[in-house]
Amino acid sequence: MYNKEIKASCEAVANLFANIRKITFDSQNDLDFMLICFLHKQLQHFQSISKLLPSQDVQLIVRSMYENLIQLLWVYSEPNRASDWRYFVFVEDWNKLQEMDKQGIHVDEVERKSVEGNYQQNKERFLVKNKNKCHKDWRKGNSIKDVAFSVGAEQLHEVVYSRLSDWHHNGVLSFAHQVSFTNEKTLEFNPELPRILNSSLSVAFQCLYQVAEVVERHFHIGIQGELDQIYQEYIHLTNTSR
Repeated sequence: MYNKEIKASCEAVANLFANIRKITFDSQNDLDFMLICFLHKQLQHFQSISKLLPSQDVQLIVRSMYENLIQLLWVYSEPNRASDWRYFVFVEDWNKLQEMDKQGIHVDEVERKSVEGNYQQNKERFLVKNKNKCHKDWRKGNSIKDVAFSVGAEQLHEVVYSRLSDWHHNGVLSFAHQVSFTNEKTLEFNPELPRILNSSLSVAFQCLYQVAEVVERHFHIGIQGELDQIYQEYIHLTNTSR
């Protein structure tokens, strides 16, 4: 069985944002917009984890939470990247338009002009070096690993993200701890592995806590004291659980 106290620590952070819609921000400020979107997604992810436990598939959700966190930290270190994230939608719209044209799908002329206009206005920031096409995503050639190393998450990436990705990609190592052979030479699966579940919950806590810290630092919503208390209680919990 997983450690319910670690889950409770996650819930404590999530509950601080029960009224997330009350956070006021400038809708034209790309960093404001991105932070709220990423916070909202982290909260949705944790809701999914709560429903999935004790399934090992919580690892799939935690993997997404990790990617959310490191990309948010990467953007916050250089806020202009928030505009890349927001405006890449115009490249995606244009790519979709090209695909629809190839398939012979009719596109309303007004919509076509809008897509073309937005693309021409924003494509320059996304062009690759030879300028013959745009990057495949808003990170402009930076992989998740590049982003992780850029924000100092090398160890977390190499150890934790590698394990989460192995489960995501059906790697044989991810089955090693849950599969065994019976005396009858049949496979037996152990669906509940506390160590893996607790490790995943710990990563979920780190993701929730660090995103909450960034949001508090940026918007000054007045929860730093509560965050500090939750963190100290979590550290005490992990130290006494060893």
